[in-house]
Amino acid sequence: MKLNKVLRKIRDNYRDFYWWRDNIIYYILRMFERNNGDYILDEDWDNLIILDDCRYDIFKIIYLERKMIGKLQKRISRGTYTVDFLVENFSRCDRYNDIVYITANPYVDMHLDGRFYKIISVWKTGWNEKYKTVLPSTVMYAVINALKKYQRKRFIIHFLQPHHPYLSLDFEDLLMEKIRDAATGNRNIQNIKEERAKSLLAIYSSSLYASVPIDRIVEAYINNLRIVMPYVELLLSELPGRTIVTSDHGESFGDKINPLVPIKFYGHGFTRLRSLISVPWLVVDEEFKAFYRREERKRKNKREIAEVEKKLYSERQRIRELMKLLRLREKI
Repeated sequence: MKLNKVLRKIRDNYRDFYWWRDNIIYYILRMFERNNGDYILDEDWDNLIILDDCRYDIFKIIYLERKMIGKLQKRISRGTYTVDFLVENFSRCDRYNDIVYITANPYVDMHLDGRFYKIISVWKTGWNEKYKTVLPSTVMYAVINALKKYQRKRFIIHFLQPHHPYLSLDFEDLLMEKIRDAATGNRNIQNIKEERAKSLLAIYSSSLYASVPIDRIVEAYINNLRIVMPYVELLLSELPGRTIVTSDHGESFGDKINPLVPIKFYGHGFTRLRSLISVPWLVVDEEFKAFYRREERKRKNKREIAEVEKKLYSERQRIRELMKLLRLREKI
């Protein structure tokens, strides 16, 4: 099966020099890499909140900005993309009967189906067509409902943010900017995109990086993390026991793939760059839970959530989302 997949990829891309370059570099780098990441199941926790694609350094900025409390450390992930993280962490046992995994990421179902006491696949019922993602409110409500039913289980809660799609990035405005920029001479938007994608000095894991200025992407990435954090804090006030906030991997915004190689990498999943494997590990014990349970803190988080959802939803869309949540509640 794997051989057929490889042969199919070669057949589809054998004339593409950049495809060969990227894959040869990838396999050379992987040959010399050593995975010294931490196993999440070796740690002591009752609940694990995973923020998909969250870098440690960006998380620390938001942690300080929000004046959060808890023991924040930097940890090394075993993965540079979600599948890598899941397979590395959950391959040592056939089944984890003490864990309920609530996920907005479909890769959990694809690679770990049957491994947990229950997988609550929020992405199946809570997918938002407008934004092409699962919004954090859907995950939060699913967790609150599941807490009542599975009181003696540990929880893994997998949000999609800050991973793109970026909820604050207006692609229509960006497209108009690019069309105006490309109006001079014979260059057009497609030419510019192809020039970036086929640069000898850059590798892109997503065409997003080939079409949007990097400073706009970084800003939108940080905003995605800001959007999800009030939901995370509300869950910290509800979840019993020791809760850890962490990530499966980080994101690269143009790191050199090797000190000796001038090629820069954008995105995630290519190789074990520091920006991809350095993830947050925020420990919130019961001693810190009182802070998140304070009425003024909860009111602040609820105000922030209301502001976020006012921007994201029209009234009609909000009603549709609430209906989805009701259907999800029936299935949990």
